[in-house]
Amino acid sequence: MKRYFCLSLVLGLILVLPYHLYAQACANQSRVYANSQFFERNINFLSTGTVNDPSNAVDEDPFTSSNLYLQAVLGADITQFLEFREANKITRKVISGPNTIYVKLSLPSTFLNAGGAIEIGTFRYTTSGTAKIQTLKYNGTTVVGLVGGPGTVEIPVQLTSGEQANGVYVKLTGGILSIPISTDIYGAYVLENTTEIPDCDKGVDVISGLSDNAVLPVGSAFGSVSGEANAIDASPFTTYASLSAGLNVLNSAYLTAVFARASVPGDSAKVIIENLGGGLNLFGGLGIQTYLGANGLTSATTASGIVSKSVPGYPNLTEISFAINSSFDRVRISYGGALGISGTVRIYNVTKVIPKPVPLIDGALAVTKDVCFAVPSTVLSVNNIQSCTTYNWYADQTTTTSLHTGPTYILTGLSVGTHTYYVQSKRDNCTASISERVKVTINVNPLPTVSAANTTTCSGSTATLFVDNPVTGIAYRWYDLATNGTLLTTATTYSTPVLTANRMYYVEAYNTTTGCISSSRAAVNVIVLPVAVLNGTSGSASVCVGSTSTLTNTTSGGTWSSLNTNVATVNSTGEVLGVAAGTTTIRYSIAATSTACANSTDFSVNVNMVPGLTIGSDPEICAGFISSSLSYTNSQYNPVSYSITWSSTDFTNVNDQPLPANNIPFDVPAHISPGTYPAVLTIKNDRGCSTSINFNLKVNQRPPAPHVLVPISSQY
Repeated sequence: MKRYFCLSLVLGLILVLPYHLYAQACANQSRVYANSQFFERNINFLSTGTVNDPSNAVDEDPFTSSNLYLQAVLGADITQFLEFREANKITRKVISGPNTIYVKLSLPSTFLNAGGAIEIGTFRYTTSGTAKIQTLKYNGTTVVGLVGGPGTVEIPVQLTSGEQANGVYVKLTGGILSIPISTDIYGAYVLENTTEIPDCDKGVDVISGLSDNAVLPVGSAFGSVSGEANAIDASPFTTYASLSAGLNVLNSAYLTAVFARASVPGDSAKVIIENLGGGLNLFGGLGIQTYLGANGLTSATTASGIVSKSVPGYPNLTEISFAINSSFDRVRISYGGALGISGTVRIYNVTKVIPKPVPLIDGALAVTKDVCFAVPSTVLSVNNIQSCTTYNWYADQTTTTSLHTGPTYILTGLSVGTHTYYVQSKRDNCTASISERVKVTINVNPLPTVSAANTTTCSGSTATLFVDNPVTGIAYRWYDLATNGTLLTTATTYSTPVLTANRMYYVEAYNTTTGCISSSRAAVNVIVLPVAVLNGTSGSASVCVGSTSTLTNTTSGGTWSSLNTNVATVNSTGEVLGVAAGTTTIRYSIAATSTACANSTDFSVNVNMVPGLTIGSDPEICAGFISSSLSYTNSQYNPVSYSITWSSTDFTNVNDQPLPANNIPFDVPAHISPGTYPAVLTIKNDRGCSTSINFNLKVNQRPPAPHVLVPISSQY
């Protein structure tokens, strides 16, 4: 039967094992036990010496033992030899230095009090094979120094370089007083490289006893250990080892579980215990320490970093676990050694635990991350990478075929949706050192899309660009370049500065919830057309109500329009008709073409009111009168001059004479005959606008002169 052990070098630990035993990281070694034994006695008539169950020392079971018993006076001794032979148990094996042979034995308290002597050493046969050569390695003093109290101990017997041995021996020698002494010998083994794969986290042996007092009397007041093997068996919740604390504060009971292979820094130790009273306290009565190699002790583990929790389904049990940042192959649990500590602690299970992977997503601690579609890659990795460990990535919790092996998993080409992965740690060259699978979720969000139509504007003008069908929750960012460039604005529209040449702009979509950006920026081409060439308009800048004036423009093909037809209208030839007093703009426009923008020129026209007045009744005169006048009242819009145009050529027309107040005089020909003579009065104001008013002059027949006889008298 072989027991497995892995050798691993860890700096900074207090080791009594030689360097080479821990130098082969990740490799497995098995316990190869001594499988043959014999014993020798040197007993006088006053002595008794026996070896009970001698074959138990070579049965490859670390929990069975032979017993060497000696009650003798000075000079008597008894020795058991444990020899290494091949599987046929005939051919002797040679163990060469600098190898180490480990001997497991125990010394009861009676031995420590008896004053007897013990020797441990190696032996080898001479070339002829008939004589043994023994080499002492430990004497009574050094053995007791290793044991420190009653119980089991694993003693490393170091072979020097070039030294050879066929086995080890344990010898008891009687003291001065005839006090019985004995020791239990569980076996001896060496470590050899093997290709067999062990359960690295399961214990293969237990060392136990009482500590901290080299000479202890027999009695329950000093504690006890029982059922040691149950602490590492296959029933972690039902069978147990017991540590009972006595009332003596100088000692404690301990149990050390030995594992098949040393841990990797970062592994945890896990202990399942039950307290039967007496003060379970990680700072006091209960102590937990880790070792690497026989008697290689690290600093004691206290409550710092310890996780304590109940065991589901077993309310009376407590699970204690803690990570160790150095390598260990043994966990020692002690109970007692403090004032007021008594009772019993049951140890149900002691194991090593490989840690669960701590995931990184793109270098950050996370178990879930939202990414955008078409991202070049998403990197899943393990933060707590350990040596001698393989990391497998799976699609689910149960499948046995991995997607990828290694601490880093680079994902590319992920489709939109949720992608779930599970990462698991597995210790190399171990059967069952496998962690829980840790779930990692990658949510791949779609990229937003964006489009915007090209547009046309005129030179010297701005242009407004629009996103096609904008979506709520999407921000639209406008740039001057297809990549990088200057952010111009964030909006669904963008108004350009004044442009004089064609220009490209770019817009991208940004999902404000997912942070995803469109795969590329949409290009928007702004085509800048020249403005059509157009000459200025010429003509009169004023017109009177009811009058017309004609405007002209030498650029052909345009159209005329009035911006206020209530003031003036214009026809297709440019003729402007005043409608009401005021100012309006007359526009001449050239329509847009495929190569030029529309253009127009404006011409301001003032429309002035015509003057007015109210004339009195038509004037009448008698023939022969040479003048007359036309009375008027209620003058309007500032008439300043007048003209009279007669239909009869007998009259002399009046042209642009200052308008007098109240009466307008005119001349009448002396020879004019009686009758009615039509005329037109035209009045003009200071704006040059005129009004014509018809009137008639009635010339009546002069009545005949009366004939009167006047007597004439004369003095003469």
